[in-house]
Amino acid sequence: MQVVGRLQLLLLLSEYRDLFNAFDRRRTGSVTMADLLAVSQQLGLPSNQADLDKLLAHANVNGTQPNSTQFYRRKDKNNH
Repeated sequence: MQVVGRLQLLLLLSEYRDLFNAFDRRRTGSVTMADLLAVSQQLGLPSNQADLDKLLAHANVNGTQPNSTQFYRRKDKNNH
């Protein structure tokens, strides 16, 4: 991989980490319903239980609370 490609990858991973950390407010390594609710309310987004359940279900790939690895994989899959 060329130097420019590596730098772009590092920047992208840093952006993913920052975005995930915005949701993982307690720094537990996973996103809970409480985390999602707090961010939704802070952004002024609708925060009803049904919508939040759908968001978590979409991010959740193995039956647990979404963690950073799942988040990065989901973001990467959506970008390709």
